[in-house]
Amino acid sequence: SHSRFYQLLILWGAPWLLGIFLIGYLFGKNIFYLIKNIISKRTKEFKNKYKLNLSMLTAPDGFVLILFLVATFLIIIPEIIYLKDIYIASYHRANTMFKLTYQSFIMYSLLSGYIMFRIGSQIKNTILKKVTVFLFFLIFTSLMVYPFYSIRGYYGEIVKENYKGLYGLNFLKKNYPDDFEAINWLNKNVKGQPIVLEAVGDSYTDYNRVSMATGLPTIQGWLVHEWLWRGSFDEPGKRSAEVKTIYESASIAQTQELLNKYNVKYVYVSELERQKYQQLNEAKFEKIGKKIFSSGETSIYELF
Repeated sequence: SHSRFYQLLILWGAPWLLGIFLIGYLFGKNIFYLIKNIISKRTKEFKNKYKLNLSMLTAPDGFVLILFLVATFLIIIPEIIYLKDIYIASYHRANTMFKLTYQSFIMYSLLSGYIMFRIGSQIKNTILKKVTVFLFFLIFTSLMVYPFYSIRGYYGEIVKENYKGLYGLNFLKKNYPDDFEAINWLNKNVKGQPIVLEAVGDSYTDYNRVSMATGLPTIQGWLVHEWLWRGSFDEPGKRSAEVKTIYESASIAQTQELLNKYNVKYVYVSELERQKYQQLNEAKFEKIGKKIFSSGETSIYELF
């Protein structure tokens, strides 16, 4: 289904309006002369005698107009073309849309300030200047409604207890202190890119926090995301099942075979692994490796 026009106006109405203002400012006389000749049915005379007046167009204006056209084109594309992925029909356009419109948002943000300054600083008529500045003020303040709703919608109630800050591991420090210590240890002591085994989790959960926070590779990331990126569930599904087998199997031989298959160097066992794999068999890792880190419920095993 296509986006409704009013939805597009809510999202993009402000930069579109500014773009129209710039086009009108730069080419208003040209557009007026064209419309006048069309109405008076003198199009033949117009074609023969008219020359486009670009005297007001500067190089920065041209660049901003290109940005405006490209940003608008990126919004139009997913209304017509999209890459079909694993999501249901009502979400087929979602990934194509946000991948492209993110770029549009950046471009519109850059050009909006330029347009307001360009037009506002060039108008000489006092009354017209005040009206223009007032219109720009209305456009700008209308956009300020967005953070009021969006920040609360994403972060919930704004209270000191919910403060996260810029440090990306604060949630671990608060909710999983043992994992926080283990990850810091890995970052300080592990060199290169050895593979660390950890539990496979669902999207937008705290699973796969080790590979996220250390940059070390693991067998399987968030299951649905891995599936989405590949378009087929075969490989992610197989890997997810084999990670489960490694953690739960009572057979040391089977466990060792799978660990060797993926060239795993470290096995990570913590609270989330125990939640994910109810039959987790931790004792076997003592037989095929050695515990090199322990903090509370978190252990790291280095395989022989």
